[in-house]
Amino acid sequence: MKQSILLGDIKDEFIVNESLSDIFKNTVKTYPNKLAVVFNEKKITYKELDQWSDEIASSLIKDGINTVSYTHL
Repeated sequence: MKQSILLGDIKDEFIVNESLSDIFKNTVKTYPNKLAVVFNEKKITYKELDQWSDEIASSLIKDGINTVSYTHL
């Protein structure tokens, strides 16, 4: 079954059993230069947000955090 999702000004279809991570990665591939986050004067594209989240994930993994660990950000 397909559902629709609205990410900012992007409306896209996704398969219901896709993870949020998969939906995000597909959005990054499709719309890398669209704005993902706007906060005050700061604007971040999907590509930049993806790079930032990968840096955070790498840092957490380096610190011993894995997929079954609980942590706060």
